[in-house]
Amino acid sequence: MMQTIYLVATRFGVDRMTKRRPELGRNEVGVAIKITIPDGAFRSPVIEATLDVADGVVMQPIVTIEALPDEQDAQAAHPTETTD
Repeated sequence: MMQTIYLVATRFGVDRMTKRRPELGRNEVGVAIKITIPDGAFRSPVIEATLDVADGVVMQPIVTIEALPDEQDAQAAHPTETTD
């Protein structure tokens, strides 16, 4: 079995886990984890794993915001031309 899960963490620890790409709030970071578990592992009662995320590996999203002019400003900047 192979699957991707997402952990959402804050500076206080892991907040939640989901199978879908999470929506992140302020001060949250998402970590995608790809898991491969062989069929034979399901015979064992418990599987343990340790995951260490190094500083600098998690990238902050880059967001670009562009303000659009309101309708009156747009018309003043680009008046409609009429032909006679």
